[in-house]
Amino acid sequence: MPKNQLKNLQIVDSLASATFEAFEPNEFGDVEPAYILKAKKYFYVRNGNLFSYGLKLFPDAGNSKFIQKEYPWLRNL
Repeated sequence: MPKNQLKNLQIVDSLASATFEAFEPNEFGDVEPAYILKAKKYFYVRNGNLFSYGLKLFPDAGNSKFIQKEYPWLRNL
């Protein structure tokens, strides 16, 4: 793999790790959204809409009230 593609892969891997840490509770039940909030400028946003294009939430992305209650920091993305 060419070095320039390897750098891009490292960026994507960092964003995936930040996303995982923001949503997946650790053994104490805590999540860490600080990394994803710092990386928000790297997510794809089209017409001001991150969640239709740059970040997909599964399995229940349609239940936005639950998601906002569970992850209030999402409003800052």
